Amino acid sequence: RLGLVPIKADPRLFKYVTECNGVPSEENTLVFTVDVTCTRNTSAPAHASDQEKYKNSVVYSRDLKWVPQGKQEELFGKDAIKPVYDNIIVAKLRPGQSIQAELHCEKGIGQVHAKWSPVC
Repeated sequence: RLGLVPIKADPRLFKYVTECNGVPSEENTLVFTVDVTCTRNTSAPAHASDQEKYKNSVVYSRDLKWVPQGKQEELFGKDAIKPVYDNIIVAKLRPGQSIQAELHCEKGIGQVHAKWSPVC
C-alpha cells in the first residue's frame, strides 16, 4: 500500500536509480519515516466507537514525514515534499501494535511496476 501513496514532487528534478548505477542518492531517492503506535484511550466511554476507544488506530498518509537527504531541503524547501493527499489510510492498528519504518521513494515507469503507471 505504501508504494501507491502519491507524493507531491516534480519527477523532472530526479534521476532514475538506474542512471546512478543502482545506488540510492539525494538525486534519485526521497526518504520518509513513519512512527505510529496505537494505544487505548482510557477516558473513552464503554459504548464509544473504535476511533474514540483507541488513539492512533488509523495510520494516514499525513503520518509520513519527509527526511531531506543531502541538499534536498535547499532545493525543495522545508515542507515542499509530502503526500498529495493527507487522508489516505495506510493501515489500521489496535493497542500494542505499531508501525515504524523508513520508506525510500524512487522514480520509475509503469513497465517496471504498475504503481508507476499514470491513471486517467
